[in-house]
Amino acid sequence: MKSKGISFGRVLVVVLLLTTGVAHAKPAPAPTAIASDSLPLKAGEDGRLNIGFQQTHMTLNTRPVDGAPYLSLAEKDTLNALERMGITLRWSDDKKTATLYSAGRYLRWAIDEPTGSRNGTEIAYQRVLLSGDDGAPLLRAQALADLLNFRFEPGVAEGAYVVLAVIEKIELVRDSGDRKIVLRASAPFDYRAGASGTAVRLTLQDARWGDAPRETFLEDVHVKVEGSGGADDPIVVLIQTPEQWKGEATSRFLLTEAGVRIIPSFRVASDYKGEQVNNLRAWRSGGDQYLMADVSGPVQYFWRFNPETRVLTVDVPQTSLSGPSSVPPAAEMADVQVQAMQTAAFPFVRLQTRVGKGFGFDVKLTDDAGVRLVLRFASESVLPITASTGQGYEPLGRGNGPTIVLDAGHGGSDPGAVNRRLGLRECDITLDIVLRLRDALQRRGWNVLLTRDSDRDVTYARSPDAMELGARADVANRNGAHLFVSIHCNAAHSSVHNGSSFHWYKEGDYELARALNGSLVPHGFANKGPIRNRFAVLRRTKVPALLVETAYISNTADALRLADPDTRERIAESLAEALDTHRANNAALNGLFPTGR
Repeated sequence: MKSKGISFGRVLVVVLLLTTGVAHAKPAPAPTAIASDSLPLKAGEDGRLNIGFQQTHMTLNTRPVDGAPYLSLAEKDTLNALERMGITLRWSDDKKTATLYSAGRYLRWAIDEPTGSRNGTEIAYQRVLLSGDDGAPLLRAQALADLLNFRFEPGVAEGAYVVLAVIEKIELVRDSGDRKIVLRASAPFDYRAGASGTAVRLTLQDARWGDAPRETFLEDVHVKVEGSGGADDPIVVLIQTPEQWKGEATSRFLLTEAGVRIIPSFRVASDYKGEQVNNLRAWRSGGDQYLMADVSGPVQYFWRFNPETRVLTVDVPQTSLSGPSSVPPAAEMADVQVQAMQTAAFPFVRLQTRVGKGFGFDVKLTDDAGVRLVLRFASESVLPITASTGQGYEPLGRGNGPTIVLDAGHGGSDPGAVNRRLGLRECDITLDIVLRLRDALQRRGWNVLLTRDSDRDVTYARSPDAMELGARADVANRNGAHLFVSIHCNAAHSSVHNGSSFHWYKEGDYELARALNGSLVPHGFANKGPIRNRFAVLRRTKVPALLVETAYISNTADALRLADPDTRERIAESLAEALDTHRANNAALNGLFPTGR
């Protein structure tokens, strides 16, 4: 006899289907509960919150709900306060859901709902939006602290608070080729940018430091944070760039961010460009280790060494990388990297390696069989590390042009004239101009010798003047130079005196003085013309010689121009151009170029 009910087999199938379905169902994730861990906000006895924010005072009416102050989003003062604090409010079409935007963070919440979302993640919080008795939407004031990360600090009276931004993140980003250190905050804040030695100093107002590290390296940029953020102890962010680079505070587009651009401080000649670096390789010879890369043509390079990390970095501007390169490590070097980099001004190739303990190095360019960048590593007793930075170049001219000796006036134990108000020393200015002039002349094919290439005496510290000046002239006399030019800054007891002058003594000097006379007028310096003078370096040199008083360091207008690196660059270029024109018009000098250019 057949059963009239559901068969056991069918019941079993249904049960299995049901249980299988239950086993594979994924319950919706519970919203993240956000608890209040910040200062509990309390209105004053009059029901008001008195808010101080960026030197602005705001008084806001509140409505108590379960003992917590709420702000009416129908009141103009509340909306103005939100806007001033950098918070944007938007409503859905049905006016039931609000979105609050602040510094890259946004909240979306429906009125009278226990949950909402922050940056797209569902969260639960104590009644963010309520419908008031009059139908006006109410915003829980505490949510600004707990969900948007504003810092409320108590003022002098009940219901009074100072609102501060929280610095949430510090990071390195790339912007139009340049690197930039960016501070990101939960709310608008003010800051002052200045210098602290070689570091950029950002002094923050209206802010507290959050969970971001207080000391860190972002690539090769060292960031250190000092201060608590109190009225008498402001937050100071020190951004220390590596040598040969500098920091520059950027224009501000977002009031919730501050930025410092990291840009090169080494001088890159526009004539050098478009070359390729390739074929990185290592080899050992005579007990020394070498690292070499081929370069397609003349280039400049700049190197720096960090004695703490022992990382050697070589930057070759105006170049690109042709193909990836890698080399095996050795005891003398490790972690070799070569990569194409970019700044807003130029591309460059960076070569980095870690120098082993007990080893030294040198960096140079060779042109025996094409241009090559060569790094040599050997025992530190053979290659002592005596400097942290250096530079070099492969001359564009490559000709055996005229030999000129450039003398940077003063140096070492003799600083020369000093403008104490501007912090300028003659020895520093003359050396900088001479180094720039050397580069400009070498790009034109001249052979350049220097009496000094750093802040030092040519002989020894505090040597007699006659000995020191004679040693400078002897550099030209001993090396068969064709010309000698000494660079100085003038000074006088009266600050009225200004302008450039070109001093000569021997008959052969006058033609050189006349050739350079007036070359600095385009840069704002008055011209005093060629002047005959018995300066020792002019009397003692056996070749045509000239002493250039570029400007008066004692005159404010002249000194401000001398303090400007761009002006010093233009001075060097103008002198180089005048010297090259003089060479072209002088048959004896011009004939020294193999090409007769």
